[in-house]
Amino acid sequence: MIIHYYYRSFYFNVLLFYLISFVHNQQQQQSKLCQEQSQCDCEESNDGTSISLQCDHFTYVPPFLTTIKHENIQIDSCTESIRIGDKTFADLTINTLRFRLCNLTDLNDQSFSKIKLLEKFSIENSTIKPQFSQTIFNADSFQTLKSLSLKNIYYMYDGINNRKKLNLNYLLEQLPLLIRLEVQNVVLDNEQLLSSSSNHLTGQNLKHLSLTNTKQSSLQFDKFINLEKLIIISNPQLLLNLSTINISNLKRLQYLALENNQLKFVPNDLNSISLQELDLSSNLIDNINEFQFEHLTQLKILHLNNNPIKYIHKNAFCSLNKLERLYIHIKHKFISPLSNCILLYKPTLQIEQQIHTRPQCDCSLLQLIEYLKQNDEYIKKYLKHGCTITNETMKYVKTYQQQQYLQRLTTPVPIALLEKYLYCNDEQDKCGTPCQYSLKKLTTMVDNYHPLHHTHSPKNHSQHLTQHRENIAGKSYAIRLNLNKNILNILYIAAIITILFN
Repeated sequence: MIIHYYYRSFYFNVLLFYLISFVHNQQQQQSKLCQEQSQCDCEESNDGTSISLQCDHFTYVPPFLTTIKHENIQIDSCTESIRIGDKTFADLTINTLRFRLCNLTDLNDQSFSKIKLLEKFSIENSTIKPQFSQTIFNADSFQTLKSLSLKNIYYMYDGINNRKKLNLNYLLEQLPLLIRLEVQNVVLDNEQLLSSSSNHLTGQNLKHLSLTNTKQSSLQFDKFINLEKLIIISNPQLLLNLSTINISNLKRLQYLALENNQLKFVPNDLNSISLQELDLSSNLIDNINEFQFEHLTQLKILHLNNNPIKYIHKNAFCSLNKLERLYIHIKHKFISPLSNCILLYKPTLQIEQQIHTRPQCDCSLLQLIEYLKQNDEYIKKYLKHGCTITNETMKYVKTYQQQQYLQRLTTPVPIALLEKYLYCNDEQDKCGTPCQYSLKKLTTMVDNYHPLHHTHSPKNHSQHLTQHRENIAGKSYAIRLNLNKNILNILYIAAIITILFN
């Protein structure tokens, strides 16, 4: 037993020795990559094949090794105007090159030439001379660039006669493989400046375009047919000059943000078969009318935060059968602008709003009690803090004593107590059948139908109505209360379709 124990201990110690030696050699080998770059903070990759450098407080670009792959080089907080001569980065292999808090006034078209495998380039919080800023992207290194970020850039002009700015169209022509472009707080040129070699394929690879406060007044973004994300923030002049926001050609667009653009209403020409998320936050929208989003059938998430919204119509989300989440955070708003009827038609809709914002107490909320009995988690979450008493509420209070009592309340009324205070007959049933406006719309179309001026397909309209009917059948308590009305509506639609096809 003793011999066996020493035998096992010997091999264990040998194995441990080799393991320690291997780790030590690896550390020595990896440390050699950073030893030559002692002027900058250096971090090696896990596999030891590349390094990332953080170079702070330089007045010049330190020398880098051409034999090492640089995953990331960031030059930060330059003490003075940093000197970047011709081919400063020539023959270096760099995946990502970033400049931050630097005065880049000595750039020219050879400053970034001959860089190998450059895919990401970024300038942030820096100063440039605009007469050179556009020409630097003519360098051969940028022909492989896939991501460009320009944020908080200030122009330094030599005189009052030269006021050039970066031109977006020309920039996209210079960077043919660009996939992601972010421009923030950089004044762009509005001229359609394209060279004689430009073609309709400019920007065809672009998937992500973000423009924030670029002071633009024109942009033909519908030509970027492969866009998946389009973000236009704080560019009111740009949207004001667009006759339509045409996104119908963008078949792959999934996210659209139009924040802080002084929009007074929801653009009624939004049409997309692929859009899944729309952000209209921080605008001047005060009402959401019926069928505002009827051409965004794939929409799942809608942001309406920080708009002065007074009312959201009960039919506002008709045809949005995939809508899952609604954000309506509005500061200092104590009564929800959302029609209570929407909760009947879309009981699984997750509504996010300020915790102090509550629905208005009215007869339509009484219909929700049936859903509460069915233990619907989404409605319970929305109504758990009760509802707010308004002048509209007082119209349906049963007695004068109850009116006085409710007026003295300083806390919200629990939904379950509404039956005790409100008297609601059939005439006060505000919800009725959802999306009835589509019936009126179809009736108007039939009355005004003329073969030479007919622009809408009756077949598509009838299919659209049938789809609405099938999606809401058996789901809404309001529909079950109005079963006879629904039967009449179905017969009415069938008669109209018969007229159209005859």
